[in-house]
Amino acid sequence: MLSIHKIAPLLLLFPNGSAAQATLDSVAHFLMHGQILRIHFQDRMRLEGMFVGYTPESQTFQLRIGDSVASLTEIDSLWVRTRATGTGAIAGSVVVGVASALFWSGVCEGLGDTPGCDNWTAVAALTAAGAAVGALLGAGIGSAISRWRLLYAPQVVGLRAVRLSRQQLGFGIHIPFSTRIR
Repeated sequence: MLSIHKIAPLLLLFPNGSAAQATLDSVAHFLMHGQILRIHFQDRMRLEGMFVGYTPESQTFQLRIGDSVASLTEIDSLWVRTRATGTGAIAGSVVVGVASALFWSGVCEGLGDTPGCDNWTAVAALTAAGAAVGALLGAGIGSAISRWRLLYAPQVVGLRAVRLSRQQLGFGIHIPFSTRIR
């Protein structure tokens, strides 16, 4: 039987795979001038603007909002606007690739004098070509779709009372594996 004493050390070896685990300094390092950011603050206010710069000493982001540049601190979460080009390409290649495989295998089986298909190489090549066309169409459609990707959100750690057995009460550190998103 597995107990928490055996599992807990393993959980420490495998960090959370969440994308929003970085520090503000490491996030700012990968931002490019001109990217559109959405910043949520601790007082639940939210601003969107174009990234201008970052000051690591004070952890201050500069955003162009309209005609002015705002310096922003006390950030609760930071989001960047991205495009769904890759997702669209994958979806397009799968949908068109499967339809193409069904169509070309049916054509191959229907054209031959004997039952079955004699030229699976041509079917595979035409299916691959169909999947490539689907990927291009999907990428084109996906590039028109914008979405917000979370880059930074703080982790919440707290002390919690937990029942160890029927008669024992203990205390433990509660570390959630999802980020707090406002």
